[in-house]
Amino acid sequence: MSEERGSIWEDGIGRRDEDARVHWEAETTHVPDPQAVRYGEGRCRVVVQATTGGPVFRHRAHVDVYWHEGLRPSYIRLTPDEARRIAAMLETGASRAEEGTGPPTSGA
Repeated sequence: MSEERGSIWEDGIGRRDEDARVHWEAETTHVPDPQAVRYGEGRCRVVVQATTGGPVFRHRAHVDVYWHEGLRPSYIRLTPDEARRIAAMLETGASRAEEGTGPPTSGA
């Protein structure tokens, strides 16, 4: 992907990093929640971008995530290290869920 300007990320009050440079982007869909399909836009998608923030964000490296389940999107801006840690947690969680292993959780 050639570098483009402007990130998918939003800070929650409508401000976007329009000056960000997008170096890479990937998109996928996932199984929709029935309520989201009924009342939302009818599709669920996740977009991940590798970006360099604009001047307001000190030109720092970010992994920007747009997670939309049909009703309301979530915007996440992570450092590369945070993204790697969360990706490792998701990978471990997926493996443990498939295996049905791991210590029982407390509570509930």
